[in-house]
Amino acid sequence: LLRIMRAYRMLYVTPSGTIWRELALLVYTMVTLVMVAGGIFHIIEEDVIPTFDQGIYFVVVTITTVGYGDLSPQTVGGRMAVCLFILIAIILVPMRINVVVEKLSIRSRFAGSYRATTKKHVVVTGLFDHVSLQTLLEEFFHRHHSLTECAVCVLGKSYPDKDMQLLLEGPLAAERAQYLHGSPTNVSDLRRALVGEASAVFMLTDKSTLDQDVKEVDAHNILATLSLRQINATIPIYVQALSTGAVPVFRDVGATSVICIPELKMQMLAASCHTLGLHTLVTNLLTSNARLDSDLHAPEVWLQEYA
Repeated sequence: LLRIMRAYRMLYVTPSGTIWRELALLVYTMVTLVMVAGGIFHIIEEDVIPTFDQGIYFVVVTITTVGYGDLSPQTVGGRMAVCLFILIAIILVPMRINVVVEKLSIRSRFAGSYRATTKKHVVVTGLFDHVSLQTLLEEFFHRHHSLTECAVCVLGKSYPDKDMQLLLEGPLAAERAQYLHGSPTNVSDLRRALVGEASAVFMLTDKSTLDQDVKEVDAHNILATLSLRQINATIPIYVQALSTGAVPVFRDVGATSVICIPELKMQMLAASCHTLGLHTLVTNLLTSNARLDSDLHAPEVWLQEYA
């Protein structure tokens, strides 16, 4: 039993949340359930099930609801153990199977190619979360930008989580954005996103990245920018960088415009110390979505943003 439990460590070889991890968990659950239950029934019903292999046979026949009837518990303890085993099996096994089916459905849903719904589309890729994507989509689809007829193809390295799926299925992105699972460093995935026909590419990054992972994230986006430039030599590529040292590298590999997020924050902080309210002024000029606090009752609407 301890050796079976130790096999759980092998699951760490596969990435968390992937279809292979879920399949491995399903197999591990089934094997553990059969082996443990077979040993227990062999101990409780030693007269009816004299060997361990017969115990495994009895468990498999029971869990698959075949029930040949050649082996059956004769004691009260054995019958109670069978009832408990059946309850555990009908709870654990369907749960693991449902997770695998869900992963397979998500994989098939986001594994196709971009279906053009408008004449123009842009590609959003990189390493990002649902908050970064929502901020971009809210600004991109704002009515003041006249971009409502331009669609968005999101190329993500991982399958969307629950928050990302809610965003993609919401009113903001349901009809105008399509998510594809793939890597921006893979040429075949870029072709699935129709990068050669896109109007622009936005390379986002996760602003909550830990300090020790900054270089790795920037290196990934540099390779992605290089791959994008090889597919389309003229497409505008707008990149977010996490370190100042990566900015010239992004430009060398073909990025059209590069914004270093920490550098921009420090410059705005320093300028705001000299000129009070400058940060709010610049933010209002750069963004189109205003979220005002309803609890504030200033005589002028614009004062609510500065009060």
